[in-house]
Order: sequence, then structure tokens, then C-alpha cells
Amino acid sequence: MFAPLIFCLAASLEPQPPDVSAAALALNEGNVSKASALLETTLKASPGDDDALFLMGATKFLGGIERFAQFMSKHGSDDRLAGLLPFARLPVPTSADPQPVSYEQWRQARVDLIAAFDEADSFLAKVDGPVNVRLDLAALRLDLNGDGTASEKEGVLALLMGGRMQLEGQRGTRRGGAAEPPSFVTHFDRADVEWLRGYCDLLSAILETMLAHDAENWWNHCAHLVFAKPEGVPGYLMAEADGQWDRGRISDVISAVHHVNFPVRDPQRMKNARQRLLGMIGHSRAMWELILAETDDEREWIPGPTQTSSTGVTMSEDRVAGWMEFLEEAEALLNGEKLVPFWRTLPDEDGPRGVNLKRVFEEPRRFDLVEWIQGPGAEPYLEPGEVTDGDTWNRLQRLFNGNFFGFAVLIN
Repeated sequence: MFAPLIFCLAASLEPQPPDVSAAALALNEGNVSKASALLETTLKASPGDDDALFLMGATKFLGGIERFAQFMSKHGSDDRLAGLLPFARLPVPTSADPQPVSYEQWRQARVDLIAAFDEADSFLAKVDGPVNVRLDLAALRLDLNGDGTASEKEGVLALLMGGRMQLEGQRGTRRGGAAEPPSFVTHFDRADVEWLRGYCDLLSAILETMLAHDAENWWNHCAHLVFAKPEGVPGYLMAEADGQWDRGRISDVISAVHHVNFPVRDPQRMKNARQRLLGMIGHSRAMWELILAETDDEREWIPGPTQTSSTGVTMSEDRVAGWMEFLEEAEALLNGEKLVPFWRTLPDEDGPRGVNLKRVFEEPRRFDLVEWIQGPGAEPYLEPGEVTDGDTWNRLQRLFNGNFFGFAVLIN
């Protein structure tokens, strides 16, 4: 008769897995490794916990960015021209004692970042039910400089938005009249799983495109514009100048453009990039299908036309329709069904010609920026056919108050 009682007592004494809120708190404290460990325990006990799967995907995503930011902090430079390279413009604190870095280390850092995004996606892909996770985006921070502490100055919002995003949040008042720090508690749901998967694809596509080409010659002439102690750059190029915009600096900028002449190193990565961009389009469509079916309105990350966003972003029905039109146009371009306009024309041409973007990815060649600007770089991909209509892109710009690409960065 005591057996059931003993069984219940034993069960109550057995350690229980942490809940998702504990991992969310760890993230808001800037402790990615703790959040990951807590979620591993939760998923070991409940492999199908959709909240835990989503938060683990987000944790792996942020962990990859944190490690990349630490790489940039360890090797980077305060030079404002670091923004010449994608992913080098992250607003991370630079080390007082920057370490030497090689071109291959720079490549590997980007390879590792893709791997982190793929690991994040592997968890997100397992989500098949509702998601109900809340995070305070204003509190969310990472250890960007690798000193073991995620300070208030190392916020995720400033990092991901390049330090340019200014949100309209709520402020409270502490006792004594001091202002509370802003709070941006955001409710993440099933649609946001597709948003994050799309973002993994988008960022990975950019990285794949970079890694498909060999930029070592550019590195040997211009890496000092991005890193403090790049290996392979002659010492006289890195010598301190009297003024930031002296003749040496101007010549560096000219050289940085001139040496954007990259041979193909890994053509498969260009094909991967195209597939990832198509994947992003698929996730974006799935996201909006889920958003438009929602009936709640709780501090959304990406809001529907009748919802309120925690960040102040608004999406009207016209904007959603415009975004879906953009996805169709982008997909047609990536599949070669429509062509990118070519600004030069021949007097005897029978019809419009354009660049087949699918072939740019599927048949990669040396990328020479100057030749692409002038025209010869695009010539191998030119063909007659239907060219994307400029009026479509102008209309999208108007729909988003002249800031279509700014919205695109957020809603992918």
C-alpha cells in the first residue's frame, strides 16, 4: 500500500529539467554558454519542446555572432574604413592589444560563422508546433570583446542593427525619480522561427559569396584598413600617418577599389549562396502565411497589419502585398526567369538585354568590380529576355517611405 507513495516521493526528489524561461534569463544576462547548457538539459528530457528548440536555435545563432565579434575585437581596428567589408563593420569594442591575423584566419572565421548558422537552423527546423517565448531585447547582450563579461554596452540590438537602430520603447521610473532603462519585451511565436531560419540563409548566402572568391591579393594590399596587424601587408602601408585623410589614406581607398578583382576559389559556394537565397524567400513566405493567420497582438517582432510591434515597426496590408511582390520578383531573378537591367545598350539591338543572375551564381567567374561597373564584367551573363521592371522597385520604395531596403534588413 505504501508503494505508490514511495514512487511519488522518489519522483519528486529526482532533478527536474530547467524550464525555457531560465535559459531566456541566461541570454538576457549575456551568458550564451549557460543558456545553451540549460536548453541541452531541457531538450534531453523533452526533445520535442518547441519553445526550447526555438530558443536553442536563437542561442546558437547568437553564439556564432558572439564568437565572430570576439574575433573582430581581438584583431580589428578602430579605423572607420573597416566598413569596406561586409561583417567587418560590426560595432564591437576593439582590443587595446590587437593580435596579428592572417588571411586564412579571416576566411576560417567566416566559415565558422556559417557553421553556427547551420547549427542554429538544425534546431529551428525541428519546430513543428506553437512557440511562446518572451525576451527583453533591450537587456539581451553578448560578450563581444571576450573578456568574460557581457556589459550593458554590448547589447545585441546595437550589434545586429549596426548601431543605427533607434527604437521607441517604454521607460519607467525608479524610486527617487531615476529613469529605468528601456524595456523591449518581445513575444516570439511560430512565425519568428521562419524569420530566423530566413535570416540564417540570408547571412550565410553573403558569407558563401565572399568565400567563393579568393581575396588574398586584396588582403595583402588593403587589410590594414580593417585589421590592426594583418599578416602579409608591407610595413610601410601600415605606418601611422600624420592625418587620417593624407595622401597615403586616399591612395589606400583607391587601392581598395582597384584590388576588388577576385578569382574564383570555390565555385560550389556560389551555388550554395543561390540556394540559400531561395531558401530565404521560402521562409519569408511561410512567415507571412503564419503572421496573417494570427489572431493575437502581443508585442510582436514582425507584426501583421493589425498587430503592434515591440520595436515600433508597422506593416500595412499594402506593405505586406508589396513584400510578397518583391519575393516573386527576387525569385524570378534568382531563377533566371527575369533579367537584371544592363545599363549599356547597342544601337542595333532588337530588344532589351539583361544579366542572368542565375548564371552569375551557377557559372562563377573572376569578379572585377571596375569591369562590372563599366560593363565588360557582366558581358558573359548578358542575354535577351524579360528585364525586371524599374517601376516595380520604385513602387516598393514609395510603399516603405523610401526605406524599402531598411525594412528588408529587418523583415527579410
